[in-house]
Amino acid sequence: MKLKTLLAVSLLLFAAFASGDDRQSKNDLDYADKLAEEAGPRYPGYFDIAEEICNQFLNSPSKEIKGQAKLILCKILKMKGRAERDVDKRNEYIKKSVQMLEELIRENPDNSDAKFEIAELLLEQAQWLTAVYKIEQDQTKKQQFKQEAEETFNKAIKYLKEMMADYEKRIKAESDETKKEKLEEVYIQASYYYAISYYYYSALYGKAEDIRKQHLRESIRLLRNFTLKYGDLIIAYEAADYCGLCHFELDEYKDAKNYFKVASDGLRNMIEQEEDEAKQKEMLNACKEIIQRCTAHYAMACNANGEYKLAIQTVDNLIKEFPKDASQYWMQMALLEKGWGIVKSGGQTEGMKIVQEIVDANGAAAREAREMTNKMLAELIKGRGKVPFNVLITSIRNLIAKNKFPEAIKQCQMLITSLKQTGTQEDTVKYMPEAFSWMGFAYRSKTPPRFYEAIIAYEAIYSNPLFKNSKDEKGADYWAAIAAYESATAHLQMSTLSGDENDKKQYKDLLKLINKNWPDSQIVQDAQNIIAKELEAEGKYAEAGEAYEKVPQTSPNYITAKFRAGYMYYLQASRKSYPAYTKEKDEPAKAKLKEEAMKYFSLAEQKFKDFMKFAEDALRTSLPEEMRDQIRANDLNSRLFLSRIYLHDFYRKYSEVLNLLKNKESEYSKQPASVGDIYQLKIEALVKLNELEQADTMLAGLIDIANKSNPEIAAPAVQSMSFAWEAIADKIVPPSDNPDARKDFIKRLKKEDFAAFRKAVEKSRAYFYDWTNRSRNVAASEALTVADKLYQSAAEISYPEFYTKAADVYTRLINDEFTGKIPQESWMVTLKMARCYLKLKEWEKAISQLESADKKQSNKIAIIVDLATAYTEAGIDQNSQQYFGLAKKKWAEIVKGTEELTNYWWMGKYYIIFVDYKAGRFTEALNQIRTIKQTVDKDFDHDKFGRKTKFLELEKEIQGKMPGGKQ
Repeated sequence: MKLKTLLAVSLLLFAAFASGDDRQSKNDLDYADKLAEEAGPRYPGYFDIAEEICNQFLNSPSKEIKGQAKLILCKILKMKGRAERDVDKRNEYIKKSVQMLEELIRENPDNSDAKFEIAELLLEQAQWLTAVYKIEQDQTKKQQFKQEAEETFNKAIKYLKEMMADYEKRIKAESDETKKEKLEEVYIQASYYYAISYYYYSALYGKAEDIRKQHLRESIRLLRNFTLKYGDLIIAYEAADYCGLCHFELDEYKDAKNYFKVASDGLRNMIEQEEDEAKQKEMLNACKEIIQRCTAHYAMACNANGEYKLAIQTVDNLIKEFPKDASQYWMQMALLEKGWGIVKSGGQTEGMKIVQEIVDANGAAAREAREMTNKMLAELIKGRGKVPFNVLITSIRNLIAKNKFPEAIKQCQMLITSLKQTGTQEDTVKYMPEAFSWMGFAYRSKTPPRFYEAIIAYEAIYSNPLFKNSKDEKGADYWAAIAAYESATAHLQMSTLSGDENDKKQYKDLLKLINKNWPDSQIVQDAQNIIAKELEAEGKYAEAGEAYEKVPQTSPNYITAKFRAGYMYYLQASRKSYPAYTKEKDEPAKAKLKEEAMKYFSLAEQKFKDFMKFAEDALRTSLPEEMRDQIRANDLNSRLFLSRIYLHDFYRKYSEVLNLLKNKESEYSKQPASVGDIYQLKIEALVKLNELEQADTMLAGLIDIANKSNPEIAAPAVQSMSFAWEAIADKIVPPSDNPDARKDFIKRLKKEDFAAFRKAVEKSRAYFYDWTNRSRNVAASEALTVADKLYQSAAEISYPEFYTKAADVYTRLINDEFTGKIPQESWMVTLKMARCYLKLKEWEKAISQLESADKKQSNKIAIIVDLATAYTEAGIDQNSQQYFGLAKKKWAEIVKGTEELTNYWWMGKYYIIFVDYKAGRFTEALNQIRTIKQTVDKDFDHDKFGRKTKFLELEKEIQGKMPGGKQ
């Protein structure tokens, strides 16, 4: 769905809410709930839109509507937390969700849905905290996580108990059978969660701790009662499975087996007893995963009890029962138990082969299979059994993947020793080069890196004649050539760190050795590409461009190198020559730098054109799909960077950009990021050509694609358009530091000029606001500028919506949603936000913010004046004596806190009278004016601050309101 459509929907929702249509409100909140469910990596913006919809109902007069909105907001926070990998950020989201749910429960003690939601959330969070606690190394943090987990489990259990008690009462009181059935369904689910919560709670403690055993016993008691009470329901068999797991954790394997068998067999019997074939099939689909899980657990218990043959037979029977489900998670978990049973029965090779196949296929249980591999390995080492070479190499790869370098080095040494003692020549050639290679990698990856040990490991490969022509498993290259290159790289790294010329010489000598001994290896074929990459990494772009040009067609990197030659010349011009040109003040030197920049831009232009011609010819031929994709990707890159050259001030070939990228957005429609780049450059070209309407249309297309994929890809184009329309507005009304003069200028505009100015401002400010919502890298200083522009423009073109948008940006600034520090104190930003609400006549919001700011920042006259103004205007708008009283008190505070006869002193005096007048206290107001004339200054300070005129006008107006005229 398009973002514009969704925003339109949200406006309709607000209208429905304002009219008090509860049915429509419920429908709208259901829609927001559905939208939140669909949010995620593909549609991250849906979370924000769902939140926006829900926020509109938080002040609903309907308790039910308000509660539903809060409940959905809590779910959104929960889902955001689940997706977050950072521990602190996840914790923050979940805690916010819990706080909101607790607030909802305080407001609605009977809201069992909220209690269920918070219990489920707390139980999930407690399990997560348990997992984090187990892997945390820092003892202080570890203890903190444990304490948090305990508190969270206890809260979850408390809410579940309260909820169950509440539902018991409601079920007894309910006479409608349909409603009663629904209540019972929720009660059953809560009872189930309550029972298994103790099982998960037990995982927080060590195996020997009594508290762990107590929790497991309590879970068994609750689960047994549950299965007895609801034995005719599928969920009862899930409970039996958990009961088995509790017994398993207590090392009571026979009892565990009984429960696992009862669960799996019971479900099978239930399915068999169903006579209707269609319903039977439906039941099987609903239950088969539970059957597979219970059977896998049964095999696990058999293995733990030493009944390995029974475990193997059980899994074989399961495979016969579900032959098409081999790739499913619980089927693979069962296969892992079969593999373990076989290994324990003495069949090391066969058992490990089963596990290895799951690892190699990267199946559903690949992570567990890797853990099983390490378990088998530990078992074999412990029993001094022969560890298969393929198992050791798999274990090494897993350790490397987990960055466990010391352990990887030990296992590499074990494999090398084992190969030397018992390996055939074929085994040695197959496994030893990889073992030494991983050893070298591990030494280089340690902190700090140990380069010399790595070099020794690599030398053991390339100096051994046995490995000269050995290839890896895929036959991709010579191990010896790769080892020599890695050794050379290690010498180069050492040379860079220490500046040792001997290491640099070793690096060059090894490169020569590679060319001499392995001329046909991929390393040699791609040597020129390696040199080019090194030059590029050093920032020597011109030399890197020349090196990329020399990469031969036989190299697998030829296509990329052909593009990168042009790209390097582009970087030389744009990153080096042109910036130097802009900074140079000496005219002859400046002219020379311009000539140099143009030279490299021209070289880049020619190389990009060469690649485009190459791509056009190559794509007409029959090529592997992978190569076609590579050519197409670099063809697009050539067009994009050539477009950037044509947009440069040295070229200004804007129409050429449109020709270069014509129809390319449809050609790359399945690549949103590429489409974003294409549109961005085309829009920039249209802006340069002053075709803003056409650019607007194109931007709408880009925004549509961005909203369906990644909102951020449209951010650069949106920002470009905001500046473009701002430039149009600035031509009509030049920027000015004098706000009054600018207002006068705008007032004097002709009707058609004001219409053009208004249109440009509307578009510019709307685009600026959209940009702050899209880009992740908006600086706080930039966001503040955008908010200030929105506020200013709202008044200049009478567009209240910009006050709302400005308030939103100010709020996000206060909440630290942008990068960097805010260039103003936070109270000033709060003040600006409150002024937006004042303009919108949203008195409660404005007053709330100003009162808060006034408490935090005492004696800030700007805050006090704005708060007094807010009370005054709210009193007038709502005819509220309460607000009039607060206003008068605040104006009196200004008078008392400022020096006599100063501007703020006169302002306070004036508004005290003004408030009395608006409150209907005419006589009191007139008396105060007379008092000022008699005791302070009859001429009101000779109109020094423009007050004399105002006082006299106010006096006249009050007299006009008095019964009988003047007094």
